[in-house]
Amino acid sequence: MNDIKLEGCRPEPLAHYLKALGVLRRVSAQKDEDARGWWDKDVFWLKTNLSTEELNNFFLFDYKPTPIVAPWNGGSGFYPNDRKLAINAIANSDAFRFADYRAVIRIAYKLIDSFGLSQKPEVDEKQRLLLACRSRFPETSTAWLDAAYVLTENEAKYPPLLGTGGNDGRLEFTNNFMQRLTELFSTDDGEPNSPAATWLSNVLYANPINGLLDRAIGQFNPGAAGGANATAGFEAKSLINPWDYVLMLEGSLALATASVKRLGRNEGGVLSFPFTVRAVGAGYGSAAITDENPRGEIWLPLWSSPAKISEVLALFSEGRAQVGSRPAVNGVDFARSVATLGTDRGLRTFHRYGFHVRFGKNYFATPLGRWEVNLRPEANLIEEIDPWLRRFRRACQGRNTSARMKRSLRNIEDKIFKLCQAGGKRALQEVLVALGETESAVALSPRFRSEHNLSPIPNLSEGWLKQCDDNSTEFRLAAALASIGMRENLEPVDLDKWPTWTKNDNRPPAVVWGNGALNDNLFAVLSRRCMDAQRNKLDSLPLSGVCNASLKEIEDFIYGRVDESRLEQLLRGLILINWRKVRTCSSTIKGRCLPSAYALLKLVHLPVMLRDISIPYNANIAKRAWTGDMTDASRLAARRLVSSGFIPMASTIYETPEVSKRIAASLLIPISNRSIETLASQILRPAEETTKA
Repeated sequence: MNDIKLEGCRPEPLAHYLKALGVLRRVSAQKDEDARGWWDKDVFWLKTNLSTEELNNFFLFDYKPTPIVAPWNGGSGFYPNDRKLAINAIANSDAFRFADYRAVIRIAYKLIDSFGLSQKPEVDEKQRLLLACRSRFPETSTAWLDAAYVLTENEAKYPPLLGTGGNDGRLEFTNNFMQRLTELFSTDDGEPNSPAATWLSNVLYANPINGLLDRAIGQFNPGAAGGANATAGFEAKSLINPWDYVLMLEGSLALATASVKRLGRNEGGVLSFPFTVRAVGAGYGSAAITDENPRGEIWLPLWSSPAKISEVLALFSEGRAQVGSRPAVNGVDFARSVATLGTDRGLRTFHRYGFHVRFGKNYFATPLGRWEVNLRPEANLIEEIDPWLRRFRRACQGRNTSARMKRSLRNIEDKIFKLCQAGGKRALQEVLVALGETESAVALSPRFRSEHNLSPIPNLSEGWLKQCDDNSTEFRLAAALASIGMRENLEPVDLDKWPTWTKNDNRPPAVVWGNGALNDNLFAVLSRRCMDAQRNKLDSLPLSGVCNASLKEIEDFIYGRVDESRLEQLLRGLILINWRKVRTCSSTIKGRCLPSAYALLKLVHLPVMLRDISIPYNANIAKRAWTGDMTDASRLAARRLVSSGFIPMASTIYETPEVSKRIAASLLIPISNRSIETLASQILRPAEETTKA
């Protein structure tokens, strides 16, 4: 067996990927049934008993093209106004190479005559003709029919790879296929024409040549399609190698096996094609919502172990991706499947292609990125928001949906793509942040959520907290704040059983978070919670959290050593976690002494008793600090402690207005009992001195 490196067969563009399948398919069918192919460093390799010279001679002298015809299409060569030169030449040829082709062309003409067609059929006639072709065409054309269309009870469905049954706009694939064959071979005797060998060396081994032809290649190779700005001048011609077109269409037939089998499991005909899902306008730089067209997108696999054509066909026949217990529906689902299940079949890479309108009304198979198959267990957490995300996506597809909602959807899906591609805590954090920002947008749009019956994002599990925790100060502070149950202070959400939007009733508004600075909002939440506790005559202030920040993290916050923008982003995401089911997760960073002003004010804003003594709340203390008057605030706090039986070491403390405001805002951040005792030891006189006093 010889290992032949086919430099001309690469994953991009799509035409060159299909060309590799075409080589393996025809060599296996006609010359070496044990031939195997695989990908290594983005090059296709062929293991065969043929030498390089014998492989070349096979295509030049023995290759028999698959009969590819489409009598259901206008421009296919079967109707009066079509180009007939190529189809007539093949139909009248005596060459053995075209024997199968001649037979199929004759059958197609007989079917057209039996239907009495003098022009391309209309919808109903076309459906009947497609059915007749399925029943009358010989086995040599079965793969082509499977690749071109899928018959359903009501109508035919067309997989996106071959347009709408073998044509794309004005470009008819089958007639062009026959034209390229007549450029490669003489229809008199089937011998190769003089440039065929040179063209073949370019197609298989990427040898540079002159003499490419000005011909259309359609959606398969955008770089060769020509047009405006395609070269250094104003416009370029569409220059192709006829072998590229021929082997490309031969290879496309390898992706046909699963068409009918998979139809019953999915929601639409486009989803019946191997590794094909609905298009998502996210996950690549030029993404736009307009890229989400009915043709969908296709994810093509690379495999590193030599495989026979039967194994490759089996791979494509099972060309589906699972997300949890359901099949992947769109590009986001496929990325998640690659990140969680992609290693199961020994695949190492996927190349994503979208079918986008990029040249007039013509579609281009646009490369959308390379996806390495690596297990990303953190991507499994996306399953928790699966139902909600599907509902949100449907809501965003409405005609009157605002640009903000569409941006929010794209942001979530972009971040999921990056998570599946790169993995890691930071990538998962970005997904969480995107979810938080989206809920904020939905919360501000009561009409949108009412029209689409869109509920809040469901409570997330503790797994999000563990997988996102990067031990950064911003994350630990955000987790501590979120753990006191702040979601109801940021969004109009009721968390009694599961998240629902609050109704307009007589209760005081809990939402106090606005568009101001982080410190402003933290102080607003602190004031609201403490006032509610006073109004409801609670025994303690509702400031205790499941996660507690360390005194070092509090110090960093007070002195502005944190990224407040990032902290707020993380907070909006972390409030989505179901904190009632989270176990204690206090910071492990060792405590330290903080400004005496903070210690003094924190001891009168505790959610627990201080040394078995309850300290009554005085709203004026924090308010004075918030206005920048720490001198008066500390004096009031000291008096409150004295009235509760504690003697502070200092009763009047000065701080700058900026630090005073930050101290007031930091009173909302929960700390552990050990940290409380550290503060007490720092600012209060020992018990024996208090007793003497």
